[in-house]
Amino acid sequence: MSRWDELAAEPSEELWELFHENCKTTRHDLPFDDTAVLQHMERSLQSLTFPGAEIIPIPRGPFGLPCSLEEAIRARRSTRDFAPHDLTLHEVSALLQLSYGITASNEDNGYPRPFRSVPSGGALYPLEVFVQVFDSSELRAGLYHFNPVESWLTLVRTGDERMRFSKSVVQPELIRDGCAVVLLVAFFERTVFKYGSRGYRFACMEAGHIMQNIMLACAAQRLGCTPLAGFYEREVDALLGFDGLAQSTVYMVALGGLHGAREGE
Repeated sequence: MSRWDELAAEPSEELWELFHENCKTTRHDLPFDDTAVLQHMERSLQSLTFPGAEIIPIPRGPFGLPCSLEEAIRARRSTRDFAPHDLTLHEVSALLQLSYGITASNEDNGYPRPFRSVPSGGALYPLEVFVQVFDSSELRAGLYHFNPVESWLTLVRTGDERMRFSKSVVQPELIRDGCAVVLLVAFFERTVFKYGSRGYRFACMEAGHIMQNIMLACAAQRLGCTPLAGFYEREVDALLGFDGLAQSTVYMVALGGLHGAREGE
């Protein structure tokens, strides 16, 4: 008898086992009607909007990053000790556009949505990206939202909330010493309407794709970063104004300077 046969025979108290078993694809699953999926996508927002908020257009690239993909992969590290850093709009733009930006318009093939820089289950793109800026002479301290469709930042609110965010993570010094933090927020309904429980898995997988792109973009710009999975979800979601169930933060990354890095190096 396999382990999963044992689970089916006797209820388990391990939630991860139950989740993993219940979000598997089987040959008995009925495919979702393609027409219904397209209709749902056409009437759904591709990105959050904040009417009346200040908008900052950002370029789609190219950004002229000073190293190759191989160099960026080899240089990728989690930075545990940040140096002070004045975050630039160019750095933020490159990081966001290369991690979750638009890469194909699809205007010539009738597909209802453009493609982005990561694979996404059904091209449904359930993640929203926020940046809380602390230290920048080009951007006011505050919470920004990245709209990849319109290629702009939206200033959701102003204020240096370094201490509030630092108290919501297991390693607060990474936020206190950094210049910004990027937050990936999943809107689960965007995937579960089609894939059910497996859609939750897809959203988490997509967050991993985005995070790797963020870290490579940081490495290419000689910007330090550390991905954060140790955070208190309810507190972070409250800071962002989300309910923590239908929309919830699934990944964070702290940004900061690298010791020994020089301007233009």
